[in-house]
Amino acid sequence: MIMFAFMENVKITQRILLALVLPVFGMMFFSGSIVLEKQKTVTHMQRLERLADLAPTISALVHEMQKERGASAGFIASKGKQFSDILASQLKKTDGKRTTLLAVLRNFNVSDYDRTLSVKIDTATVALAKVDAIRARVGSFSVTMPKMAGYYTSAIAKFLAIIEEMGVLSTQANITDAVTAYTSFLQGKERAGIERAMGTIGFGAGAFAPGVYRKFIELMAQQRTYQSQFDIYATPEQQGFYTTTVRGADVDK
Repeated sequence: MIMFAFMENVKITQRILLALVLPVFGMMFFSGSIVLEKQKTVTHMQRLERLADLAPTISALVHEMQKERGASAGFIASKGKQFSDILASQLKKTDGKRTTLLAVLRNFNVSDYDRTLSVKIDTATVALAKVDAIRARVGSFSVTMPKMAGYYTSAIAKFLAIIEEMGVLSTQANITDAVTAYTSFLQGKERAGIERAMGTIGFGAGAFAPGVYRKFIELMAQQRTYQSQFDIYATPEQQGFYTTTVRGADVDK
């Protein structure tokens, strides 16, 4: 009623102007809302892209830590008679990737993300800082095989958890699927690495203890599960890269 009374007291020319201006203001408000929403999407994608750029650096370190775990297992199992040169060389490779990742993390603005990611990065880097102490114990044979393997496996899991955060951040199904495929591949690869380390223990000792053998079989089953997840979620490009890369005599065996 108040609005109608107001309009009755407004001149015809002013009514015409209001009729023209009000829709314009409405369009401006609507357009502004769209722009803000688009800006939020762009910002979100930029954050996701920066995290995606970090992922290969993390996986490169994880790869070297997996090899270091296997070489350490062989060194301990043989009481230093084997794997000495291999382990020494591997430590340098791991250190190179560690230096690279820590440099990248120093320039990574974690404050742009949810606190969950910050905690995961802090947890992983704290675990990584303990690697030198573990190495010293491996060199002096003052750490058991399970303790050594447990350290590397736990540290690697913490780094993989950072990469998995990409799937949580993504709001687009196709990106989430690609991240799921990627992390499934990395998790399957990690199970293969643990399997190799445990295989070194069993074959080095000439026999598998019942518990070790059971774990060995479980790891093989877990690899198949992660492989299935990769097959389900991988993009055609990921599938093609996997098919052309993971091949050869060693794979066929």
